[in-house]
Amino acid sequence: MQELGIDHVIGVDVGGTNTDTVLMRGRDILAWHKSPTTADVSSGVSSAIEAVLREAGVGRSEVALVKIGTTQFLNAFLERDSRKMDKVAVIRLCGPYTQSVAPFLGIPEPLRRAIEGHYAYIEGGTHVDGRDIFPWSREQLKEEAKIIKSKAITSIVLIGVHSPSFPRQENEAAAFLSEQLGVGFDISCSHHLGNAGFLERENTAILNASIRRFARRVIENLTGALQQVLPAAQVFMTLNDGTISPSWYAAHYPLKCFSSGPTNSARGAAFISTEMLDESDESDLLVIDVGGTTTDVCSLLPNGYPKHSAACIKIAGVKTNLSMPQIHSIALGGGSIIRPNTESLAVGPDSVGADELTLSLNAGGSQFTAADLIKLAPETLDKVGLSVETINQAKGKVKSMIEAAVETAKTKPVDARIVLVGGGSYILPETNTLEGAMVVVRPEFFQVANAIGAAIAKVSGSVDRVVVPGPQQSAESAIEDAKREAIKTCYLAGGLRESAEIVDLEIIPETYSFNGAFRLVIRAVSDVDGTRKGVVTSVKAPMSENMFDTVPDLVEDTGFNYEAMGEDHTSTSEDITSYVPHIENDTWTLTEMDVELLVDGTGVLGVGCMGEATNYLLALKEAIRRGRKVQVVPLRGIKEDDVICPTCWIGSPTAFFERIPGNEEMQEAIYANLTQVGKVDFTHTIPTEIGGPNALEALLVAANLGKVAVDADLMGRAFPKAYMTIPAVHGKRITPAALADGNGAVLLLQKAKDDHQAEDILRSAAGQFGGIASLAMRPFESSETYLFAQNSYSLAWSIGRSMRLARQQKADVASAIVASVSGKVLFRGKVNLVSRQVQNSFTRGSCTILPDDLGFTSSETWLELIFENEILAATLRSKGSRECLAATPDLMAIIDSTGGQAIGITELKYGLRVSIIALRAPEIWHTAEGLARAGPAALGLSEDYISSLRPSAAPRSLFDEY
Repeated sequence: MQELGIDHVIGVDVGGTNTDTVLMRGRDILAWHKSPTTADVSSGVSSAIEAVLREAGVGRSEVALVKIGTTQFLNAFLERDSRKMDKVAVIRLCGPYTQSVAPFLGIPEPLRRAIEGHYAYIEGGTHVDGRDIFPWSREQLKEEAKIIKSKAITSIVLIGVHSPSFPRQENEAAAFLSEQLGVGFDISCSHHLGNAGFLERENTAILNASIRRFARRVIENLTGALQQVLPAAQVFMTLNDGTISPSWYAAHYPLKCFSSGPTNSARGAAFISTEMLDESDESDLLVIDVGGTTTDVCSLLPNGYPKHSAACIKIAGVKTNLSMPQIHSIALGGGSIIRPNTESLAVGPDSVGADELTLSLNAGGSQFTAADLIKLAPETLDKVGLSVETINQAKGKVKSMIEAAVETAKTKPVDARIVLVGGGSYILPETNTLEGAMVVVRPEFFQVANAIGAAIAKVSGSVDRVVVPGPQQSAESAIEDAKREAIKTCYLAGGLRESAEIVDLEIIPETYSFNGAFRLVIRAVSDVDGTRKGVVTSVKAPMSENMFDTVPDLVEDTGFNYEAMGEDHTSTSEDITSYVPHIENDTWTLTEMDVELLVDGTGVLGVGCMGEATNYLLALKEAIRRGRKVQVVPLRGIKEDDVICPTCWIGSPTAFFERIPGNEEMQEAIYANLTQVGKVDFTHTIPTEIGGPNALEALLVAANLGKVAVDADLMGRAFPKAYMTIPAVHGKRITPAALADGNGAVLLLQKAKDDHQAEDILRSAAGQFGGIASLAMRPFESSETYLFAQNSYSLAWSIGRSMRLARQQKADVASAIVASVSGKVLFRGKVNLVSRQVQNSFTRGSCTILPDDLGFTSSETWLELIFENEILAATLRSKGSRECLAATPDLMAIIDSTGGQAIGITELKYGLRVSIIALRAPEIWHTAEGLARAGPAALGLSEDYISSLRPSAAPRSLFDEY
């Protein structure tokens, strides 16, 4: 339908090379214009708008709405221009939690130097079920306001634990802080920027706050210029999710505009090729957008919106949880430079970009570009020193690059439907010759699909929260309330209530939920209501004018740089081929490189329990930088009177990554348990499992308390239940045990009927403690080291080294892992379907992976993963048959085929490309006693499985190798 009260609409997309503009009335495209992006942007936009008005013969007063996409805000970070960024103060409403990782630690230098201003921890925060950790403290916040004023910081971020689900504390604290500070200060609440995931949401809010002032200036200049051309028009900005917001909203939340360019192209492509949107067709629908420098490939949903990335997005090396489209980009465009004299002929990655019209051979220039493959007339080839064979070879290279990109972007084994758009798409081969494509169309107006996507964009509203059903509200009523709230948000943003519709609804069970809690994500969209002119408020804020003195007018837009966005600044640059661990006198003192390798290796040994443990990566590195020793010793170094204490987290991963640990929980549990068993102190830590955060917690506790960790663990992998330990196989109980929440609550469990009852008691208590708690199981003496899996950190380090080496050499990471530890690659493919449900506080479910390699080419064959927090079994299935490839107790891990990282089951999403690997478990787990505790039957599987992996000795010790 046509938007209410709106006659003509103009869509503008400001790219690094060109500014594209369209004029539309309803679904009709009346005029379009493409022109080079100008250095000051706003003048170029104004000129482009005047051009489409002249062409269509439409008066200025007839345009009611302008929708603009720009990457100006992104470039501020990519350029690391401190003139466009402010110092930021961060105040955490967290009580005793989150303090193991300080704000700004995940932000690389020099960006961190440019924006770090101040941070503080005050009482506040919420548990996963909505209970207050503490009421937020007015007195503490008042003191922080004085400090912020004294430091002349004007951008402030408030972030509370679990605030996306329970935003009350953030909102109340923001109102109070505003009263204390007065005018001239920007206060941001984190729940407006990101979803669950504390550190990622905080990073998102910090980056956003740092460029708010610059964003206001950009949008003021842009809207000011537009008011001169179109005095009656409302101005909206396009967002990452394919929708729009009023200009004031974009000025408040500029990060939400970062990837709007590729999203606009995808939306525009869907609009001008509606015949391709067939919900009954199960093949992929891909949009290929070719510009002057890069080609973006994006997969469309049947509703015409792009699929969004399943992974966290890095912006200038900073990990965020912004929602952005899943884009596969390659360095290919009309301006790509071709080098015919190389061994295999090279196309790109460098490009002449916007200068293609003057520097290409066809324009009389000296550079052989991809545009010349089409624009050079055959009779002119001799004059420029080229042959028909060279042209054909280069065309073949371009074709193979596009075909490889299509294969990477596809999520299904059948040929894809493809829509070609973008001003540079003329360089692609004839549409019926692309491998992997069943049909290819280049629709009318393909040159300005991105501007069309901006013009048709709708207003959106979303809800993302954890719901706890109860007597006051059922799950069904909570979902209906959230739908109404999403639609109301659309209306408040300028939407037409009558046209609002729900386009996304996702229900995700909460792991370890004892009360039926689930995460609810809902998104609604609606047309713009042009009759409510007052909905768009000013982008100006009460800031003094001299604050803008050092901010230049709009600078040249350099384009959307996905490579720079994903640049990994958290990784050391040292060459892994020559690196050796620092071992002296049987003591291994960890460096930052060792920490990175252990995070990778323990991620694999976590067998799907969770992915990258960012908080430990940052916390351990910071401990090393501050001079604390993170040390590991071999079991042979244990002395007669030494006491070894296990470390363990028990509870919900969701709660863990939102309520990040403080510095006290684990040591409180350890010392409470020591007192319970009549001991005063301990000498060593040992992880309960060598997989995931529990392995890294043992290192951090030891470093903080001046202890050392032993090169061992209690499982030899990760298992879903605390009683699945090697000591338990030998008849040793997990009790006496102590549980602590780090906030004053400690539970002592002297004994239980058996380990199963102890497990139930401890997990129930963890739920009461807010969904996560530290667990100290009974300590061990030197005579009991035979109970441990040996050389565990050595194994994790070796796996991490093989992964780092493979990435450095551009080799396959999964193959490198199994070669280093005598494992097996079971399957490669794309995640097709993930099914989860919570049973007895565990996430139980399955994942279907369609084949991509290893000879499985039929769509009738697939791999099914069964998991219960960790992966339990991998079964090859085909029509009428099934074969168990691996099952517990052997280890199975999911490796992201793109980045080469271990993936947790909570990160599994449709379309991810993965490799499934299997490693042999320690031999004790293959005994009758071991299988009784952790074999297939013990975990509710009916698999009749005999491991095909050869028996393995204890992992090699780094202390012997180095």
